[in-house]
Amino acid sequence: MTNGGPDFVVPGAKRSGTTSLYRHLRGHEDLFLPAGKDLHFFQRESNYSKGLSYYESEFDEAGDRVAGDVSPAYFEHGMNYESEAHQSYTWSPDDDAATRLARAYPDVKLILTLRNPVTRAHSQFWKNYRQGRERAESFAQAIREELAGDRQKESTPRCWVYTNRYPVHVGHWLELFDRDQVKFLVFERWTAEPERALDDVCEFLGVPPRESWPNTDERNMAGGSPRLVTPNRLYQRYVSETVLARPLRKFRVTHALDALNSSPGYPDLTDEARALLADEFGPDIDQLEAMTGLDLDVWREELYR
Repeated sequence: MTNGGPDFVVPGAKRSGTTSLYRHLRGHEDLFLPAGKDLHFFQRESNYSKGLSYYESEFDEAGDRVAGDVSPAYFEHGMNYESEAHQSYTWSPDDDAATRLARAYPDVKLILTLRNPVTRAHSQFWKNYRQGRERAESFAQAIREELAGDRQKESTPRCWVYTNRYPVHVGHWLELFDRDQVKFLVFERWTAEPERALDDVCEFLGVPPRESWPNTDERNMAGGSPRLVTPNRLYQRYVSETVLARPLRKFRVTHALDALNSSPGYPDLTDEARALLADEFGPDIDQLEAMTGLDLDVWREELYR
């Protein structure tokens, strides 16, 4: 480990296999990842205000191992939407996870795992619906509301087109870090061949691959539908922002209740929602390919089927 901080960071994207990456990489003897995924340092002011010494203490036990931080909330945090007409975005340097990271550790390596923006948005919607945050009764309804301007990007994180504008988010990271510092993983490909992808990640990080990668067939953070949505909505409205929520989260009571209230899987992506998002994300996929050199035909197959 160098400079007391991380050698690499996995800043996202959410719902794109970051939990699986964390668990597999944490099992490598030459890598060190803190016991808790999601350190939330660069995007959570209550942590960032404590300073780099607080953050670096998370890596005190790394020794000579290559140290990493897997915090997918960094991916899009700090962006500001400026113009509906011109689709322009800016970032506030005082509240921008990517800029904060670049200032502190300009030579850090990044691993970005990216999932088809349509299926990622669909997964994000149903996770938030299950947890009681999302009030639209269908994914297509939520997309229509956003495209009509009824969901303001400045005031809600539940804008599923906005949060999946990959050329915007990835472009920002590439403005701050050299391309050779960034390893891109396409979710649909690396989860189909996890051992090969994990070996590639090891090569990128400068450590030997494991002889074998156990449990690569296990799924983490799989989606689920709520058995009853009303209790979660009541929790979000009346409890989540009060002092009562802290002990519930600390002792993982909310996590346990969410698990009990979940049934496996969620509704299929409808033709209406796919058509709405194909118009939005088709050009974005072309732009992201040009920006990164990735082959994203696997996304087009889902988008236009």
